[in-house]
Formats: sequence, C-alpha cells, structure tokens
Amino acid sequence: MISDSRKPFALYSFTIGPVQGFIASARTARDLWSGSYILSWLTAHAMAKMVALRGKPLVGKYDQNPLYRLATGNMSSTPRDANLLSCLPNNFIATFEEADDAQLAEVAKAAEAAVMEEWCRIAAAVKAFLDEKWGGAHPGWDEGWDDQITGFWDLRSAWIPAGCDAVGLARGLRIHDLAAAGDPDFQARKMLLGRLAATRKMLRQVPPHEPPEETRPKCSLRGDLAQMGPRARGAEDPMACAADFWKAAAPVAVMHSERLCARDRFCAISLVKRFAWACYFHERTGFEYEPNRMHIHDTATIAAMDWLQQVAQNDPPLYEATSQWSGHWLHWADRLLIESPKNELPENEEPCPKEVGTRILTARERAKGMDLPARPPAYYAILALDGDRMGERFKNADGHNHLAISGTLAGFALERVPLIVENHLGTLIYAGGDDVLALLPTATALACAKAIHDELGALAIPGGSIASSAGIAVAHYKFNLQDAIQAAREAEKMAKKAGRDRFRLSILRRSGEHTTAVAPWICVDEVDGLVSEFRAGKSDRWAYQLRAGCATMLDGANAKLDGELAASLCAMIDADAHRLIKRKNEGEVPEDAENVWDRLVEKLINQVQGKGSPPLKARETALILVQSASFLARGKEEN
Repeated sequence: MISDSRKPFALYSFTIGPVQGFIASARTARDLWSGSYILSWLTAHAMAKMVALRGKPLVGKYDQNPLYRLATGNMSSTPRDANLLSCLPNNFIATFEEADDAQLAEVAKAAEAAVMEEWCRIAAAVKAFLDEKWGGAHPGWDEGWDDQITGFWDLRSAWIPAGCDAVGLARGLRIHDLAAAGDPDFQARKMLLGRLAATRKMLRQVPPHEPPEETRPKCSLRGDLAQMGPRARGAEDPMACAADFWKAAAPVAVMHSERLCARDRFCAISLVKRFAWACYFHERTGFEYEPNRMHIHDTATIAAMDWLQQVAQNDPPLYEATSQWSGHWLHWADRLLIESPKNELPENEEPCPKEVGTRILTARERAKGMDLPARPPAYYAILALDGDRMGERFKNADGHNHLAISGTLAGFALERVPLIVENHLGTLIYAGGDDVLALLPTATALACAKAIHDELGALAIPGGSIASSAGIAVAHYKFNLQDAIQAAREAEKMAKKAGRDRFRLSILRRSGEHTTAVAPWICVDEVDGLVSEFRAGKSDRWAYQLRAGCATMLDGANAKLDGELAASLCAMIDADAHRLIKRKNEGEVPEDAENVWDRLVEKLINQVQGKGSPPLKARETALILVQSASFLARGKEEN
C-alpha cells in the first residue's frame, strides 16, 4: 500500500486532452509555451479538487509544485519565476480510501467540472478584452465562441473501486503475474486501471459539429474550427468578409506584450492561447504589476541569443533595452532599421523603432570588432527529450516506489532542468519529470541535451538509472513552427525506434536539403567539440568537401556492397577524410580533427542501425554529424 492504513482503497486516473494538437497549434514560441502552460494549469486544478475530496495523488511532491500551489491559492510559497514553469503532465493517478463506484463517479464529475470552470474563466477574460476592442465596430464577432470553448476538451476519468477483488480479476484476465509483486493488490489495481483507461481512450471524442450556417474560413492554425468574426450570412464572398474583419480587427488587438498580426486569423481556442497571459495569468502568478515581464522570446531572438549575449558586453541585451522588440529586426538591411518605409517592409512585419534600429546597428559594428558575424544566426534548435521505458518503470512499481520515482523526477524537472536550459541560453517550454521541450541556439543544443540526459541518468531512483532519447530539429526562425515541432517529436520517436538511449539530429535547411542522423550519446562530446572549434574560427570547408566527395560513393552502396567491397569503400572514405584535414594549413582546422573522425566512426560502428554494412553506415552517419557540427556552429546556411 501507499500508506500505513490497511483500509480498502480505490485507484482513480484523470486525463485531459488533446495534448499535441493543442500545444503544437502555435505560430510563435509564446503560443507554444501558452498551450503547454494552460494544460499544466488545468491539470493542477483537477489535482487540487482531488485533494479537496480526500484523494491522494500518486505524484511525488505534488504539494510543492508551483502550479498546484497557485491552484490552491498559495501564491507566496514558491519563487515567483517558478510560477512560469509548465511542469505538470496531462494525467495522474490518485487513491481514495473506501470509495465505491458511486463516490468515484462524483469525484470524476467534480474534477472535470473544476477543469471546465477554470478554462471558462480564462476564456471569459480573453473574450472580455477582445469584445472591448471589437464589439462596437464588429457586432457578432464572437458567434460560436462558447461552443468552441465548451466543446474543446476531452476529459477522461477511470477508476477501480475499493470493493473490487482486483487481484482475482487481474489473474482471471491474465493481465499480469502478481506472484512476485510486493503489493499485489496495488499492482493489480494499477494494471486494471491502465487497461480500462486504454480501452476508454479508444472511444474518440467527437467535438460538436459547427452549425450549417457557418460561413467563416477555418482558423489559420487549426483546420477544425472556424475563425472568429461576424458570420457573412448571404454574402457573395464570405472569404473577403472574413479578410476585411481581420484587417481591421488585428491591429487593435494589443494588450501588454501580446498582439495579433495580419495573418493571425484565429478561432476561440487560438485566441485564448495568444492572450491568456496578458488577460489572465499574469495577475494570478505574481506578475500583476509587471505584465510585460515574460520570458518567452520569439524564435529569431532564441536563434540569436548567444550572439546577443556576446555583443552586449556590459550593456543590457538588445531585447531588454527596449519596450518594443522583434528578433526579425536583427536580420533587416541597415536602411530598413532606421527608415522602415512601410512599402518595403517584409510581409506582416512591424516597423522597427528608430532607437532600436540604432542599437542594432551599433551591435553589428561591435560584432565586427569582436570577429563575430555582423548578423546573428538565423537557425534555432528544438529539443524534445523523453525518458526511455518509463511507462514500464511506473507500471511495475509498487505504491511507495511510484511516489519515490515521481517525486525524484518532479524535483529534477523543477529544480535542475530550468537551470540547465538557462545555462545553455535556451527557452524552456515544458519540463514534466523525464519529458522536456525546449528551444535553444544551435551552438548549445547538443550540449544542453547531453547535460539533461546525463543528470537524468544520474538520479537515484528505484529500478536503476534512467536512459533517455532525444530529437533535435534545427530550423530557420521563419520556418513554420508547427512543422518544426513535429520534426522534433518525430526525431525523438525515431531515436527510440533506433534502439533508445540516443539522439536524432535533423537539420531542416531552407535551401531544401534536409539531413538527419541518429547516434548514441557518447558521440555528443566529439560533435560538440567540433562545434566549439568551428565557432572559434577553425575551418569547416573540409567537412563539406568530404561529404560532397563521398556522396556519390555512398549512394545506394549500403544495400549492394558485400563485406570486402564495403571494407574497401570504408578505407577510401577514411583516407579522404585524413587527406582533406591534412591539406589545410596547420592551425586552420580543429587540432584533433583526424582523431575526432576516427573516434566518431569507432563509436558508431556498433551502434548504428539500418540496411547494409555497419562500418559503412557508421561512416555515412559520421559524415552527416561532422557537417552538422559546422552548421550548428554557424546557425545559418553557407554563403
């Protein structure tokens, strides 16, 4: 049992969804954070209701979680910045002593009501703000708002009541052999609960259909819901009516640091995500008198963060020195920064304030004097990291170990992950135990991933150390954010599919050439060492020449060459690598480049998977990693 009491107990699970669709439907990094934060916030309210009904969440240290404390009205008990952390998963398990089926049904109703009441409060605050801006000039702009809000969430509860013979039922269903379990009753209930929750998950929620009179186009972020705005009943061109509404409405929808641009034609859900911080959260998280203090930068600023820190020297970074900021301005032509003629501005861009433009020009001159590029990196990295086989770890844990594992992971997510990401100049979107989503400069992404992996693996928890897999997607700051997030998530899945305990690096070049490689974590130090050398000015031309020269030899070779021919090709590639490195003048290439190549190949040979010869595949992967190191160091495509 999980307590000293031997009273019969019930096991209850709560889940809120959809998750990925809600979070990833984001145009900006702040949208991304907002979606993740809202999910954690609503989960905290469900958990708080459970505790009020005498439930005991099987979430270690839940009472120390900042969002749980906020949900229970305890704002002053945690550091204020911790209140910004999205740090609760979308599901949890709780126990209730002596609770029967009817009582648990009431618990489910109360928990789901708590979530919906809080969600409707958030939405109402956003709607009130927008109605003040739009209601007078555009009556009926909010048609269908309530239907979209109340019909969105899929809240699911499942439970095993106290009176159930869980052990007998589990054995009868042959779900698990409980003979060796330390607490057979708890293990049986958890197994049955998991089976029940999985079965209910197969019953998909069908959101309410939009009415037949709906004429508005779909949300520009979501293809399932209509944009807000008056319905153009009887109009010959509803699309034109919608465009006219947003052309007039978007510029006036500004609150604190949140705003809409012309292409943001949003449904109620997307509008709530965009304005939730400005209209609701800042007052409830301790930032009431500092509503503009928000730590989520745009992707262009994240990409440039290392450059910005270096050129700042003893001054505040550019983004802190002004009330108006867009990282896009860092890449504008000099004249646009000062004059900002509207007819020459990039599409959907706001003019750069003259004083900000002057600061950027000064930073460019300072960068030249420091032997830095005049323009900062334009690519950033998305890190998606997840512990391996954690579902099995929790499934096999008894009550005490379940709490021990979740408590240790909760402490790691709250205390260590934010510091690791901050130390690597990144922006943390979500940290829920062993699950991390962060945006980083390209130059620090690999080192950050490795640091999280290493510290996660060093945690002392029941069952032994935790391995983890990560996906790292590198994208241009103008690349569609939803697609970039999907690429990072897919890379994480492929890393697990390739054997787990490794990372997959995917570089999404705007030129059209996308490269990807899977490698074990022991390769990170080699690749990151090259990144540091390239950033320090060492030549990377040999890396591109080597990959270009070997591309033809490798094309289709893995599936066709036998062992002897593959060995000959491997020797040719190694010889070419050493030749290109030696050909450069001494001091131009990384000092240990030849040995780095050899070590990378050796570490990869027994780790890579795929068709054909492992030694040949290892060299193909090494070629991609070496060239990727150059790309990560620059954060931009080759001129």
